[in-house]
Amino acid sequence: MACARADLILVNVNPAFLADELAYCLNKVGVKALVLAESLKKINYVEILRKALHIETSATSMKSARIPSLQHVVVLSENKIPGAMRWKDLLAIDSLGVRDELLERESHITFEDVANI
Repeated sequence: MACARADLILVNVNPAFLADELAYCLNKVGVKALVLAESLKKINYVEILRKALHIETSATSMKSARIPSLQHVVVLSENKIPGAMRWKDLLAIDSLGVRDELLERESHITFEDVANI
């Protein structure tokens, strides 16, 4: 619902994807921002993303020529992940410009707009 209100298209990604499958999916859709859990049970999603991007664990950026459209990574975690923003930090962004942009986006949304792929 939040994505639709912000005039964003939600693309659900299979959490079972391996690195190459994830890279293919993100490139096929042209994903600009990715919100992901840090891990679940024994699966470390951040490491899978790093492998998909072909970047080292120590890299301080999540940007890569392998997935050029990806501009933002938001991790649902309390841990600081190099190159990513924590969910709570995203929610803490509180500026008039952000609110104004959201109101502008909401003003032209119709029921016919794509909301989910």
